[in-house]
Amino acid sequence: MFFLSVTAYFLSSTEMKCCFSVVLLLVFEWRTMTFGFYLYLCNAVDRGVTALPRYAMSTKITYIHHSCFVWEGPRTMVVFDYWCDTEDRRLQRMLGATQKQIYFVVSHFHQDHFNPVIFEWGRATAEPPRLLISHDVSKRRRVPKSVPVTVLRPGDHYEDRLLTLDAYRSTDVGISSVVTLKDVAEGETADSAFHAGDLNNWYFPEGDERLHVLVHEMEGLFLSTVRDIQLDHPHVTHAMFPLDPRLDKEWLRGPAQWLTRIETDHFYPMHTWGYHDKVRQGVEELAYLFPHTQFHYNADPQADKLYGTYRQIVDEKRQEDNEQLEENDIS
Repeated sequence: MFFLSVTAYFLSSTEMKCCFSVVLLLVFEWRTMTFGFYLYLCNAVDRGVTALPRYAMSTKITYIHHSCFVWEGPRTMVVFDYWCDTEDRRLQRMLGATQKQIYFVVSHFHQDHFNPVIFEWGRATAEPPRLLISHDVSKRRRVPKSVPVTVLRPGDHYEDRLLTLDAYRSTDVGISSVVTLKDVAEGETADSAFHAGDLNNWYFPEGDERLHVLVHEMEGLFLSTVRDIQLDHPHVTHAMFPLDPRLDKEWLRGPAQWLTRIETDHFYPMHTWGYHDKVRQGVEELAYLFPHTQFHYNADPQADKLYGTYRQIVDEKRQEDNEQLEENDIS
């Protein structure tokens, strides 16, 4: 093409030569501008700058404690894995002040993810909260027959006029879930939120009595579950995911594998057990590796007191539950 253009240039008249010169100049300028824009994008990525417009966030996440978050949309308030409130009763105040439809989502029965008081709250309101609970909660904890609940298993899909919920496997017990809100303004993209429950790559290099599978089996199960989620939800607005320092040097393995595979706008560490300095360090490392994700971590000064009270109780209760689970499997 270039050879033909040059040949035509020398064989043409003066007027034609002028036209050819203008056309070649415009083509050269366009190619230069395009290449310059490409370099800008590359440099922006290197600087950790989002070069293209992000998904708009029309909803808000409020951290309560441990793995409990409140997700608010225009007409909905979703409470994930309520265990205990803050000393200033943050959750109680939010529930008491709202006119929105309230949902409680419970990922599993472990004491640090579930509190049966939510059943009492459901009786005390004119518009009762909708209770979406994992199947193991209904088996291992007493659910009052008078309280309507929706029981979820991996693979289940729940939907009403305000939201949808897709339930997935966990690498411990119960479910993980992706909730998508329908109550968004016209023209806005529906926000979605992933709550991991106890889904994580619980990769203990030297083994751990809390694991029911081998280390390589754990990683395979985790990556398989993430792949299932990715097929349905390659992008999520919010992800609430364990950042558990008890995993020692492998504690960022699961979060990094998640962020590598699923586009996540906003990431919220949970299940941190009050190790604030270490968690801040981990968040900084992840923010460097994944500059297009915004990380949110505000250490709650009250958490130390709460964790100091409950750590031993939770560990003892979990050991008791695991022993009971093994007895049931044998019988």
